[in-house]
Formats: sequence, C-alpha cells, structure tokens
Amino acid sequence: MAAPLFATLSDFKSSEFTEDDSGADLTDSVTLNMLRRASRVIGDLTKTAYYVTDPDTHLPEDERIRDALRDATCAQAAWFAITGNASGWQVAMPPVELGPLDLGKMRSGSGGSDAQDEAKTSRISPEAVQILKSADLMNQAVGYGITLGFWSA
Repeated sequence: MAAPLFATLSDFKSSEFTEDDSGADLTDSVTLNMLRRASRVIGDLTKTAYYVTDPDTHLPEDERIRDALRDATCAQAAWFAITGNASGWQVAMPPVELGPLDLGKMRSGSGGSDAQDEAKTSRISPEAVQILKSADLMNQAVGYGITLGFWSA
C-alpha cells in the first residue's frame, strides 16, 4: 500500500508555509512530488502514533490529527523547497579527502554557523517536528534524525 498523501496541492498553496515564497515558483508536478516525499517523512516520524484511520482513505478520522498531519506535511514540503534537500543527499555526504587534501564534510551553507549549516542540511523540518509534538503524534524525547513508527486501527 502506498503511503497516504497527508496534504494536497491546494492545501500547500493555501498554507502559511508558502508565505515566504518557498515553493512559489515550483511547478505543480514538482510540488506534488515534494508533498509525496513529505508525506512519507511525516508518516515515518509518526509511526508509533496511534489513531483510527478511515479504511478507504487511510487518513485519520479525527480532524485534529488530520489537520496536524496536513500542516506538518506542508511545513516539510516547504522545508524541502527552502533547503533544496528533499532527497537527503546533503545529510549523507561523507568527509571529502583527496590524498593529503582534506576538504571535511561537504556543506551547502554560505558560511553560516555550524548550527545553521546543520539545520540547512537536515532533511527534517523543525517546524514539522514542532507541529507533530504539539499534536502528541511524536515522542517528545525524539530528536530530528530519529524516525518513529506509525500505527493505525
């Protein structure tokens, strides 16, 4: 079974997460692809959350949970647009060495602090995590890099 799509194209376009023009110039097909990827990420982050789902749509029956998953998915898709890191390749880049030349870990940042550079290369949106935690869909003790599970009845 394919992962449910927690947010639609119209959800994303009308969300608060496009106010900073993150994704404003993307085509609908690229945005839809980002929403699919974002839905998979959000599904992974909420694997241990328990909620009842509709048997046909596989979406939560509870509107509060559905809204949180939608908002987190839109935040995650916007994060992909802002960071350009939808595939996660920037996180997986090992240190680069060529003989005696050591270039260290590849970064996409523009000379910001280590914390800023780490945030830019993280595949997980901090705002999506905050939304999920606020809705009790994600363990409060889990960091961004650890994925949880998702349960449904």
